[in-house]
Order: sequence, then C-alpha cells, then structure tokens
Amino acid sequence: MAVSCKVLPGDNAALAKAQPDRFYLPAYMAHNGWVALRLDVGEIDWEEVAELAACSYHLAAPKRLAALVKVEP
Repeated sequence: MAVSCKVLPGDNAALAKAQPDRFYLPAYMAHNGWVALRLDVGEIDWEEVAELAACSYHLAAPKRLAALVKVEP
C-alpha cells in the first residue's frame, strides 16, 4: 500500500535513492515527476503524508484551485 505524489523535478529519484525502503518510483508515472511513499512498512508519519499530498496538489492542480490550499514552507 502506498500513496503517490507529484514532486519537484528530480526529487522523486533523490527520495527513492536516499530512502529505498520508504519511497519508490511508480511505473508509468515516475517519468512525470511522481514518487510513491510506502504506507505498509514501519510507522506512518501522517504529517509527512499531508505535506507530500498538499505539495503534490499544488503541482498537479489548476492554479486557481491550487491557490485554495495552503502549503507550509
């Protein structure tokens, strides 16, 4: 079980390389900047999941809709 999120260019490969037990490059989506965070290993940091999801939404959603969601710097 995992959650896939869009990240900044190159961050997906960096995350997967730095923490291969937690992140992986999802098939058919990784080349577009997506990374998957495993939810079935270890304890889940829900703040990390929320941050990844919010940042992903900002990158993938139309600008008008993305502006409605605040992202902590």
